[in-house]
Amino acid sequence: MESRAPTKFADYQNFARTFGVDDYTDLMSSTRANQARLADSADLKGRWLGESGFGATPLRQVLFAVWKTRQQDSPREGLAYLRTENDADYWGRKGRLTEIADYLRVKNTEIRPQESAAALLLGEALRMDRM
Repeated sequence: MESRAPTKFADYQNFARTFGVDDYTDLMSSTRANQARLADSADLKGRWLGESGFGATPLRQVLFAVWKTRQQDSPREGLAYLRTENDADYWGRKGRLTEIADYLRVKNTEIRPQESAAALLLGEALRMDRM
C-alpha cells in the first residue's frame, strides 16, 4: 500500500480491524493524516525481538537483520543474528528469510531506498551462505 501512493491513517485502521490487530499504533512510524506509514527497520531497532506475536515472526527477525545491515553497511551481523535465532532449523528457514528480504527490497525501492539497499545486501548474503 505504501509503495503505491501516500496513505491515510484510516487505511491502517481498516487493515488492523480486518486482521484483528488490537494495538497497531506501535507498528506505525507516523500516524499523521496523509503521511501515515509503517515503522521500518530503523524505527523498530530491537523492539519486541523474541517476544510473542510480531516479535517472534520471521518478518521481525529479518527487519532486525536489515537494521543491523544498515548500521554496519554490511550484512555480517544481520546474517549472524538470523543464524543464531533460527539455530534449530536455519537451513530449512533460509529460503523463507531470503524471500522476506527480497520482498522488503522490492517494496521499499522507491519509498525507503536505504532500507531497500540493506535488504538487498542481506538477501544476497543469505543466498551465498553455505556454511
